[in-house]
Amino acid sequence: MCRIPARWIFISLLLLLPARAEGIVMLNVQWNEHREEWETRPLILEGEGLSLNRDYQNAYGYEMDLPPGPPFVITDDILIYNIVDDDYVTDWGSLSVTTTGEGTDPFVLQFNPSQGPSPGPNTGVMVRGHLSIEGTTSDPVVFAGAFSGIVNPGWYENNKNNRPRISLANCVFDRMGYDGECGSCLLSIYAADVIIENCQFSNFLPNAFTRLIKFEETSGLDPATWNFTMRECRFSNIILDGAPPIRLWGIGGEVRIEGNDFRDLIFDDSSWQDGVLVDLSPFDWGRIAGNTGGGNTNSAFYIRGYSDSEHGSMTLRSSEELPFLIGQITALDDQTLTIEEGSVLKMINNGVEANFRVYGDMIA
Repeated sequence: MCRIPARWIFISLLLLLPARAEGIVMLNVQWNEHREEWETRPLILEGEGLSLNRDYQNAYGYEMDLPPGPPFVITDDILIYNIVDDDYVTDWGSLSVTTTGEGTDPFVLQFNPSQGPSPGPNTGVMVRGHLSIEGTTSDPVVFAGAFSGIVNPGWYENNKNNRPRISLANCVFDRMGYDGECGSCLLSIYAADVIIENCQFSNFLPNAFTRLIKFEETSGLDPATWNFTMRECRFSNIILDGAPPIRLWGIGGEVRIEGNDFRDLIFDDSSWQDGVLVDLSPFDWGRIAGNTGGGNTNSAFYIRGYSDSEHGSMTLRSSEELPFLIGQITALDDQTLTIEEGSVLKMINNGVEANFRVYGDMIA
């Protein structure tokens, strides 16, 4: 735990922030009743919710007579926990960030800005409950600073009704890594429903992250039925030292990857010789269509794995720029697999196994 006198927090941040800033919220500065002083520590939301907007200010800000944010300065981790009783979640922890489209300054989440000659350690968000960060087209939420990423650690304590949700809309992740060291992965998910819409990922410091988005199902549910949507996002001018940048394993529910654009994603040391951009295993049901791109080291969507889903049908549409690599897709008795016109599909050699196993219907 790091105890910082209030006066030094105030002075250092005045030097750091632009003179035109509307306000400032020191999100991690909290009152220590035992020591009777302000201190910087992780913001823990255990079984309770916090909503941030342009009118928000915390207790420290009111004490220091600071105007409400943004920017929201985050100098330690944000930890979102649930309260559990008899294996059931009784109270959810949550963080909601919303913008209004009004205000002269950008809506910035400033993670651990440097207050000296060298950047401080990275900080991030850990989610066991619900996280919603939603900007607008005219007023996006801007992530800045030494950001370690968003982590959902997955299942714990056999919580039977624990269904975390993570929603990001109109968020800007630009120039990550230039203001301090980042984590290994921007978004790490192990058991949650995820929606990412209209977000921008661009101009990262080379190798700031190894991977952009990782989903590795660890809930122990049988079957696991998480949902993942990524729609109308833009990825550009990013250099990574690992591939694929997006890996989605064991989601089990609906997967929708639609209308995204991938430009100039470069890999320094990729061990994947088949050029994989998005690695999806398995594809149980949903839609992958309308994605565009160019100038990428890797460009293929790799789809494989056995599906035991009985929830819905599958639709695929690719392009010459972003083709599909088909390991194996299974359509069950009540499913329809649709491959839309103009799609480019390349088959992986599965030995004696077929690339398509269709027990229901296939339209191509």
